[in-house]
Amino acid sequence: MNRRQWIHAALCGAAMALPAASSAAAGTYPERPITLVVAYTQGGPTDIGARLFAAKLGEVLRQSVIVDNRAGAAGRIGTEYVARAKADGYTLLFANSTTHGLLSASTQPLPYDPVASFTPIAPLFQYTSALVCNPRLPARNMEELVAYAKSRPQGLSYGSPGIGTGSHFAAEAFGAAYGVRMLHVPYKGSAPALQAVMAGDVDCSFDGAARAQIAAGSVRGMATTSIRRDPTYDHLPTLDEEGMRGFDLVTWQALLGPAVLPKDVAQRLAAATAEVMKSEAFVARLRELGFNPVPGGASDLAGMIGVEVAKYRKLAHDLKISFD
Repeated sequence: MNRRQWIHAALCGAAMALPAASSAAAGTYPERPITLVVAYTQGGPTDIGARLFAAKLGEVLRQSVIVDNRAGAAGRIGTEYVARAKADGYTLLFANSTTHGLLSASTQPLPYDPVASFTPIAPLFQYTSALVCNPRLPARNMEELVAYAKSRPQGLSYGSPGIGTGSHFAAEAFGAAYGVRMLHVPYKGSAPALQAVMAGDVDCSFDGAARAQIAAGSVRGMATTSIRRDPTYDHLPTLDEEGMRGFDLVTWQALLGPAVLPKDVAQRLAAATAEVMKSEAFVARLRELGFNPVPGGASDLAGMIGVEVAKYRKLAHDLKISFD
């Protein structure tokens, strides 16, 4: 064998060894800590869900999963960060129905594509919102609330976490369905909006974390936005039951990676996620906090994203909601 033949044989041998080496590397994933990006500030429902999930996922994978809050622009900043990250499984997104649904109805183009920029891994949790009102209003149920609103020229005032939020959409849909005038008062977050209801600064709000305030009597729960009764608010009727047929507006949370995530890495994460969701203690803790597990895999999540994008674009058009 001459030198040229020897070099050719060596290169061919090295090339044949590459797939095996690549497969071995994927088989040891994860070899270092994983970053789970949350596109919102600490302390909110998305952050709480992410931290619960990250801790349990780390146990299953036997590797640290670190939550990285990259808030800003209503969730766009952190979401875009993951969309542009290296697709190696070490940067993941704890997404929700805002980053992958509601924001697509914005008048400004998103810096990412909710479908093409990501690899869906699995849906995780969902929670509903409740229509809550100041307890001093002379209305104890939906029928009385609608009658009260129609008796006033100004209708109902409501607080929301901001323009273009799920609460904003839910309230405007409520007003349109019942023929009630709605005065929108946007706040900088759900906590101050709920506080405004308790103080009587506004009449009502749609809130996903008001169970304690309802139980304490600080606000009065009227109905929920999910099409089925939520265990968190099982004593409250749904808006569907109260006449808004087919109305279903919940917030879901899910795990995604950047586009073109290696198939074996995505499968490893999906299997680990399924293992997390089998934990009875973990699920019990979720339910204590108002989260409901959502079964399914990558194809289910892809379908959910498509439905959510279409839903919010239609609602924005029908309700004439415009936001940046």
